[in-house]
Amino acid sequence: MALDRFASVLGGFRRWAAASGRQLRGNLQDDVPELFLLFNLMHGEMELGRPEDLAAGDVRTLLLEVYPQHVMVARRDGNPCTVPAMQDLLAFLVDTRRISPQRGDALERELDDAARLFADVLFHSPMSRELHEILDEDGIDVDATDAVDRWMEQQAAAARRDWSAERAVELRESFGLPAELPPLRLPEPAELAALARSSELLAAFRKLTGWLADNPVVGTDGSLTMIETARATAALGIDRHELALQLRALADAEFIKPDGTIADKAFRLLGHASDDVLDVWTQVFTAVLCGTIPAETARDMTRSRCLNLDGQGMFLGLMLFLARRAGLSLPEASGFVKCGATSELSEAIGAWESWIAAHGDPAETLLRRLERHSAVTIADDRVRLAPLGLWAIRGLLVSGGIDIPLLPPPGEMTAVDVLALAAQVDDEELGDEVEAWLAGRDPEQAAGELLHFASLGGPLDRMSVSAILAVIGPAARSAWREVLGHPELTSYAKSALSAAETHTPRDLELTLPDVAWMLTDLLAVHSDVDDPGWIAEQLDRPELGGELAAIEAISRLPHPDAVTVLAHIGRAHPDKKIAKAARKAAHAASTRGGGNSGRGWLPGAGRGAVAADGPAARAGDLAGAIRASGEQPAPPVDHHIMVEPAEHPEVPETGVTTVLPVSDMVALAAHRGLVTSAGKLASSVITQAGQAAQVRRDLVGLPHIQRQARPVQALVQQRAAQE
Repeated sequence: MALDRFASVLGGFRRWAAASGRQLRGNLQDDVPELFLLFNLMHGEMELGRPEDLAAGDVRTLLLEVYPQHVMVARRDGNPCTVPAMQDLLAFLVDTRRISPQRGDALERELDDAARLFADVLFHSPMSRELHEILDEDGIDVDATDAVDRWMEQQAAAARRDWSAERAVELRESFGLPAELPPLRLPEPAELAALARSSELLAAFRKLTGWLADNPVVGTDGSLTMIETARATAALGIDRHELALQLRALADAEFIKPDGTIADKAFRLLGHASDDVLDVWTQVFTAVLCGTIPAETARDMTRSRCLNLDGQGMFLGLMLFLARRAGLSLPEASGFVKCGATSELSEAIGAWESWIAAHGDPAETLLRRLERHSAVTIADDRVRLAPLGLWAIRGLLVSGGIDIPLLPPPGEMTAVDVLALAAQVDDEELGDEVEAWLAGRDPEQAAGELLHFASLGGPLDRMSVSAILAVIGPAARSAWREVLGHPELTSYAKSALSAAETHTPRDLELTLPDVAWMLTDLLAVHSDVDDPGWIAEQLDRPELGGELAAIEAISRLPHPDAVTVLAHIGRAHPDKKIAKAARKAAHAASTRGGGNSGRGWLPGAGRGAVAADGPAARAGDLAGAIRASGEQPAPPVDHHIMVEPAEHPEVPETGVTTVLPVSDMVALAAHRGLVTSAGKLASSVITQAGQAAQVRRDLVGLPHIQRQARPVQALVQQRAAQE
């Protein structure tokens, strides 16, 4: 509750400063982040319940004892924002009658006394001296202001890279993402750079940067006076809200220095080198993705107080990445943000609905801005990551230790590459990749190569090759006929060949062993599915003669996975009688040599037909939260000031601050309850990518089989051996 009181005071301070018309000692955009830090120290180190609890001696203790223990500075002027922020805070507390004028005067005199010593104490504090020693080791004179600023910027960039990599690892672990996600095809860097240059939002930022360079009136973190705001909106042709969002993004990308001047790297927005434009595009993308939704907080502190809007942008970006080409509908995207922002609490849901009515959907605000930045496409009420967006988020996940291979050019892909890809992508993407791969190849020869490698692989490979050859079409018929005598592929070959016949020839009719073989493949691929109802449904097929007959048929197959499948049925089947029969059959099959008895059935003997339905989507629930509440990122570094933070009150930020950067990535890392609340919506998307793309596919022979893609180990090992 104490943290809520600090947040309430900061919100009241903002409104008071904007409405009172009084001249502040500092600048509102400086005061807010500085008070954020001071409130943190009051609560975490001095155990004050609220700012108005400041008593005699507390201001001196705060500035001369507590503050220097947590903040280090590289320059002799210390932090020039601190004292003005405290002066404005005391004026606010008196003006709003939170403290009496007499106590305000006493605290003001105490502040004046402390202010005379503050910069010197801060500069010579043990933490600052340690920083000075590091600067000296690197050959930097603490009195060389420009050199110190450049050094601090370099340290800040390195810290962000390290911290982002650590957060990406936590992201992977929290969502249970595997060590590898499906491969991705991305344009070449030169093409990505061209796409980046076409960004409408980047062009707007170029225009704004040019205006700011010609009109050096911006305050810290991009704040403008009301007069300058009016001038800027008129010159740029945008409204105040859009200007605020653009300034916020420029500040978050550190294109605006803490002293209000334009950083040198901001002028690279006007450059045309590929490396530069991609670097700038990425920084703007990160700022927009992470900062747009939190920036909405400032529009309505009353409603936003009940909402956790931090972290939602990055979470939504991850969901879009996992959805791949399928994308998300706009209502689905909004649902993710709503669940994360409200934790499905009734009070927060009411605040969310009130917010939507008053200001519109923050998720759509973000997505429209990302669309202007060439990061997403929105068509027919569906949003998908564009190549630049895929490229940027892939970089984040790769930095977290997730392997997301880049596909080679189609002409360089082998049959093994295509077969592995088929197990991991959806129908549309597979069709495009196969068509590109076939260009310049003989389709019949390509089909033969695929079937050769599928015959050496496992169940998933056999199921995958059917999907690929369905894309190749009639040209694959000859290759299918070549494998009719192969036990592993006979049933699939029969299904593919008979599909083109008006009347199925006798030699292409699926037999009982054929059906049992394909069913065993299906159950082997889904051996981690513990849904008793689904397992019973797969066994209870009329063409197999019932569940007990299906178990008997599987046990007599020379299928290498027969014992594993039967054992799984024995563990998971809801009917005790059938489960016991499966366990007995597994034991008998293992006694015969793992299902490879010489008298076992081979696909192709006898007659029969199959018409089977596959499982519903298998989507595991998300587990765990992003991070435990209260955990904080690595000590932030910003220009000439570094902070070792204590506990941070949950106070919405207004931008990258001089002392305490509070980015959306921090919120993501510390996000409480996000996974739990969004799990119902996210599970299918996470599972699709996190469990290596369980994609619904209509396969010849067993329609509507949902395949769970896994590495094609046998084929990969063989290819490695051949190389």
